[in-house]
Amino acid sequence: MAKKKLFVLEFDKGVDEDFKNWTKEAVQEFIDLFPEYKDNFQINEGKSYYTKAEVEKIIARSSGVPSDSVWAMFEQQSDGSYLRKESLDWSIRQALENGRVNTSTLLDVRHKENSFPPDEPVLVSIISKPAHLGYGISNQRDMCVSAAACGKNKEYFKDIVMHELGHVFRATHKNRRNVVKNLGEHCTDADCLMYEYAYTGEAFNRRHHKKKPIFCIDCMDSMRDYMENTLHLVRQGQKNLSVTNDNSENLPQPTSNIDRAFKADIRALFKTSAEKEGSVYKENIQSPTYSATITHKDGLVDHINAANEQEINLSAKTKDGKPTTPSTKRFADIAAYAHSKDMAVNFGDIKTSDFKAKLMLACLTHEPPVKMTNAPKVTEEFLNSIKDEKLRQTLKDKTPKLQTQNSDSPQKQAPENQPQPQTQSQPQQPTPAPEQTPTRQPQNDYEKSREERRQELERKEKLGKISKMEKSELDYIRADILKQTELEKAKAKYNSEDPRFEEHKQKSGLKIENYYYSSKTRTSDADWKLHLDIVPNRNHPTTKAISEMLEKLDIEHKVAKGGENGKGMTIYVGNYADTLRLSKEINVRFGKDIEKSPCFVDQNLSEHYFNAKVSGRFWMQNIFKAQYPRSSAFGICPATGTKNNEMEAIEAEYRIFDLGQKNGIIPAEDKISDSSYDLTFFYHGDFHKSYVFHNFEAYCSHKLYEKELGEFYCGKNTDKFEKDFFEDKIPEKGTPERANWDKAAQEYVSFIENTHPNLIQRMKQEAQKYHPIDFSKLPPMPQNTQTQTNGRTA
Repeated sequence: MAKKKLFVLEFDKGVDEDFKNWTKEAVQEFIDLFPEYKDNFQINEGKSYYTKAEVEKIIARSSGVPSDSVWAMFEQQSDGSYLRKESLDWSIRQALENGRVNTSTLLDVRHKENSFPPDEPVLVSIISKPAHLGYGISNQRDMCVSAAACGKNKEYFKDIVMHELGHVFRATHKNRRNVVKNLGEHCTDADCLMYEYAYTGEAFNRRHHKKKPIFCIDCMDSMRDYMENTLHLVRQGQKNLSVTNDNSENLPQPTSNIDRAFKADIRALFKTSAEKEGSVYKENIQSPTYSATITHKDGLVDHINAANEQEINLSAKTKDGKPTTPSTKRFADIAAYAHSKDMAVNFGDIKTSDFKAKLMLACLTHEPPVKMTNAPKVTEEFLNSIKDEKLRQTLKDKTPKLQTQNSDSPQKQAPENQPQPQTQSQPQQPTPAPEQTPTRQPQNDYEKSREERRQELERKEKLGKISKMEKSELDYIRADILKQTELEKAKAKYNSEDPRFEEHKQKSGLKIENYYYSSKTRTSDADWKLHLDIVPNRNHPTTKAISEMLEKLDIEHKVAKGGENGKGMTIYVGNYADTLRLSKEINVRFGKDIEKSPCFVDQNLSEHYFNAKVSGRFWMQNIFKAQYPRSSAFGICPATGTKNNEMEAIEAEYRIFDLGQKNGIIPAEDKISDSSYDLTFFYHGDFHKSYVFHNFEAYCSHKLYEKELGEFYCGKNTDKFEKDFFEDKIPEKGTPERANWDKAAQEYVSFIENTHPNLIQRMKQEAQKYHPIDFSKLPPMPQNTQTQTNGRTA
């Protein structure tokens, strides 16, 4: 069993019993906030036991204090441990200044080091003397609070203890969004206990009156990251899939009386995957362990061995028998298997950096990303150790925004700014003319293939031989290059990864500040959701006015929160009709007060613009996993995987690929495992092939939504809906090519209906339980309807 993370409570002489009890309550309440990690923690209630080595560490840190004096503070027990007999008064004495304890000096005296092993205890020190520096302070492991400075107020004291524990567990690490540096890093959410002024009477009273969660979502997520990825705590119910890389025959052996049933799921995955890519699958069915090979056409042989469902050894050899790194597809299979079993991928005994890089990429690009433990940090040193130059560059491209200060591995959801083209019917940023296409050097193979495609299409355009679909693709390429170019400029100008938020901050003088309104009468399952590029602070007049209107309609919404670039407000609507009406209400009432977004915001080339100021997307977030659009059909998230694992994403993607080939949409000779295809839109593979596949995937999803959800999803005029969302990205209606797209999409709908009837039922139930918005609660619309620059009204 893993060693528990110990909280050691230290009480100075003279600390009242009430403070001792309140400290224990506060620490326990802090632990209770993380039920998934609760079993990892233990509180030492007043008795501090140390090993001999731990006492020697204390002596080593206690400069100027005789070792005999330290040993005198401990009493050896029968089991060899040492019981601390009294508070470490010598350190408090060293930190005294004018009769007050300088808590900062106190922690420095006790611990000279800047970092600590993850398994060391958390010391919670309560001193009886007044504090020279505020109420309390914390460092990377310890915290100290002055009872004398707090007054005899139970809830106030407990808040201070939990605030300092928040710092110990990295709630507001400096690389996190929505953090301000003032006497240390603090949260910008005024209702969060990690707020920089959380101890003021006004903040304390507001927090307790509102009875909101003690820590905001961002702080909770940061602490969970730290617990899992730095402290390596085991999440309750969370299993790890240990992946090793050993080309020898000395592989892990099964325990006696092994249940061979585990092999069925592993076999189903790898065998199906091999068949899809046209490789030869061979398994030793006599072995008590799972043992199989997958031989590729070029002679590469992937070896897969598993002693049980939680240990997989993967290796490979060339046709000449030399050890090499397995194929990329095998790593994608492992990520898919781990996700299907709700396991995190644990990096075990792995021989090469290339293997680690491929495994990491597979976890990052799976949708949703698969959690990792013991993965290497993506440093320059690690990148330089990767031999495959293309692999090195791909990993480097993926990780900058995913890496966090606290994690041992870059993991997190993919950013929302997936590249997508724009339609003429949407008031997006203007597409640059051919001679205006920015000259941006391609950064990777994906961008190189995009550049080649651009040049090919521009030649056709110049000759007047470009089709409508090709022109739509060319417009997208130009817009995508422009967006990336302008984003890089904006990042440099504002010195921020989220330049739009920083721009709002500088212009308005208001910091990013989170706010969440939860509907009291309407259950919101998202479905259609809207985004506004407004100042992410409810104290701004426009933001406040829109928020107040939404609260009048009892519509769930949030300000800032996730901190995505340009998404100052997220509004959870529901059906399409209400989404259209609400987008119009917002534009007519507040459009003149909302700036037009620059082209580099996340929602541009990602979401459908209902008018110049309001964008949105459709995602049944209680049902489907893919929460971000991947195609050039703005705002339509794919229906290719469910949250309850009823339908795996890979199952749906294979089916869509097969139907595309069957109906002449995807080249018959291609394989889904080819490096040309990017199923996740993480900017790798061949641009044009990925572009076509994802458009086709979106169309299949659209037809599923249209058939099963009807007006809830697309309103009464389905022809207009298709024109607005797909326009020239798919073949023109009435052509043989469009007939092939329609036939393939209907076959996909039939596949879902026949194989996953429960999924259809869940979709329909969600639509049926929706309660429309009561717009009669609003005053009449202003008469001077805002006219957009394209001549359309909102």
